[in-house]
Amino acid sequence: MTTLDEAVTRFETFEREGRLLRGQWTSTDAWGRALACWLAALSSEVAADKDASACPASLLWPWLAHLTVWLDDAGSEDTWPDRTRRYGAMLRSLARLTDEQREAIGPLLDYRVRAACVREAMRYIDSGQALAACETVAVLCERAGRGERVSEKEWTEAARESEAEASESAADASEAAVWAARAAARAAACAARAAAEAAACAARAAARAAAEAADRLIDTILTTIETGIAEAASR
Repeated sequence: MTTLDEAVTRFETFEREGRLLRGQWTSTDAWGRALACWLAALSSEVAADKDASACPASLLWPWLAHLTVWLDDAGSEDTWPDRTRRYGAMLRSLARLTDEQREAIGPLLDYRVRAACVREAMRYIDSGQALAACETVAVLCERAGRGERVSEKEWTEAARESEAEASESAADASEAAVWAARAAARAAACAARAAAEAAACAARAAARAAAEAADRLIDTILTTIETGIAEAASR
């Protein structure tokens, strides 16, 4: 079984040799060299199945595996090389954690990232009701990200509130933002994709505001994860 440390080394080799790509799982270049996206470079299972769900949970948390695809493909072309190196360095730090440290910080980071996505989406809406729905979800995610207990009833009600508001939103940004909140509020059964869906919706909410919005959200997400890894390492 491939360890995260081994997977990061493979990722770094792909990056160093210019064999990482965006927008597709795998390919070959003019010299017949194997090319792969971030996640496929890390996981041979993903490269074979072309599905983030194939990434072993022992390698990456499922929510981070799904989010990795978005982090790779979203954002500007100019920032992608630096972002790629930053992502690799982040995973190298993650690989240094013990299994116990990774197990403890993983669920908290999931919710912190969801909260960050909803907060970003909220920047682009002016509907009071939509903002209220998003605020409810953001606060719940922030509580969960601190390790506080949030009941299943609270998640369900927040998701229902967001879904109802989305169906009534006339503005594209408002609708995308509340769908980000709904994705963030999804409970355990759908948690693997929740952060990635929330991030994608947040980016759609921002689409009319600035081309740099996705870059800013990606920076926020990476900073959130980096900070959490450092926090876990210090304990």
